[in-house]
Amino acid sequence: MRIDKVIIHQVKLPFSFDFSHSLRKRSYVDNIIVEIIAQQEEVIGYGEGAPRSYVTGESIESTVKSIRHFIKRDTFPRKLNDISQIWNFIDDITRGREHNASICALETALLDALGKSQNRYIIDYFSKSFITGNVYYGAPIPLDNNQKIMEICRLIKKMKINALRLKLGKNLEQNKTILETVHSVFGGDVDLRVDINCAWDSKLAFKHIPLIQKYNVKAIEQPMMPEDPDIADFADLM
Repeated sequence: MRIDKVIIHQVKLPFSFDFSHSLRKRSYVDNIIVEIIAQQEEVIGYGEGAPRSYVTGESIESTVKSIRHFIKRDTFPRKLNDISQIWNFIDDITRGREHNASICALETALLDALGKSQNRYIIDYFSKSFITGNVYYGAPIPLDNNQKIMEICRLIKKMKINALRLKLGKNLEQNKTILETVHSVFGGDVDLRVDINCAWDSKLAFKHIPLIQKYNVKAIEQPMMPEDPDIADFADLM
């Protein structure tokens, strides 16, 4: 299969409602779509990347620049016939989170194109040791007012989902109310993670320990900035 063209699309995806966390409030998200056109448009593969400056340091602009750089490399499989060509190309790219979104979009587009050309599912190219007969769904809950959180929780429960990823902020009392609201809807039948987006300092983090224990929070994502010297002590108490 000969790859004729690689097109990079910048897309703005609107949310059904505003989604907030401790760093910002969003009504849409900016993503990157890579479109690979092969065999004179007989095969078209798509891949998506989600650059987030607060996660990997990437922006839309840096992701586009990285993709354009990667497709000029000698290892880019311009004549793609075997999955090993994709793996070799990806393995040749410098490791590091600063290229996660660009690699994701490009690799997925290559896999999609190869799968379509060979009439195979993408899952066929991966180790069978990762295959499972069960699919588990989780749902995020934004940092919002109590009424909105109650509405979202009821909707999630109606869908019979009990794995939650809850956004918390800098206000201890607000976080307490949020956890109480979630508990009032789900009770103890919930797999609860909280995501702080590095909004806490060490003092505020330690103040949350009783709440974390009371509501059996299973995981705390990004409680403090990674360079905070107290983050290891906080992790030990978890």
